[in-house]
Amino acid sequence: MKIAFAGIISAALLILSGCTVTNSSDSCFFPAPQTSVQTTVTTAQTEPPISPTASESTTTSTVTSAETTTVSTSESVLTETTASAVSEETAETDKDADAYNADLSEATEEWMLLLVNPEHPIEEYEPPELMTLSNGVQIDARIYPPLQEMYDAMFAAGYAPFTREGFRTYGDQQEIMETRIARHIAEGYSQEAAKIQAEKYVAIPGKSEHQTGLAVDINASDGNSWALYGWLSQHAYEYGFILRYPQGAEGITGYQYEPWHYRYVGKAAAAEITAKSITLEEYLS
Repeated sequence: MKIAFAGIISAALLILSGCTVTNSSDSCFFPAPQTSVQTTVTTAQTEPPISPTASESTTTSTVTSAETTTVSTSESVLTETTASAVSEETAETDKDADAYNADLSEATEEWMLLLVNPEHPIEEYEPPELMTLSNGVQIDARIYPPLQEMYDAMFAAGYAPFTREGFRTYGDQQEIMETRIARHIAEGYSQEAAKIQAEKYVAIPGKSEHQTGLAVDINASDGNSWALYGWLSQHAYEYGFILRYPQGAEGITGYQYEPWHYRYVGKAAAAEITAKSITLEEYLS
């Protein structure tokens, strides 16, 4: 009972330290300080990595640990992993990552540069194969090897990252949007005004990059998120990932600055995009 209570207090302190919605595409986690969002905190027991059924075209991994604390908001469920399982997960996942490396071919795969933004909707696209991470988040299975390599590097550098968000279906995004609209209606907005307000913070279904399975929201389970964002901004390109929504590029990407949102584009494109400080839109133009 004392452990569960301590977990609740710890998670609540993280929330009060700065979790709010500041972007226009998805729900928040640990953005700028001195702001907050009302949340409900619950604790979850340790669970083993999720195993798919025979009918599912998914694969499991342990990029994030199974020991979790769940923080629920009206947009989504934030699954926070603890740093205590770092050694276990890095040891368990190396072999799995190696098994997938042979499937990657940057020279011939155009899927890595799939563009999704307000001007280029994706509708109801779904990746050919989904991988379920140990905290239940799903990603396109093709980005697992570089993602695991990047996580191994972050752990080695002393950080405690976890994947807070990955693939979402069109229906998932629709539910997030409807929940946000309902919140604004409850605040006194008309239906039309509530929709306009919601679209400032949540991507319209079909226009969210999370529907590609190629984007991940990465946070630090120990609360050291801003330091982790700094590491990612300097090293993510080495593993084929880019900061998808950089500060000052809102007019190009269509979305607000999101220091946690990283997108896989392959090492060659990531290196050029990062070196030139440009966006995916500019790289593809």
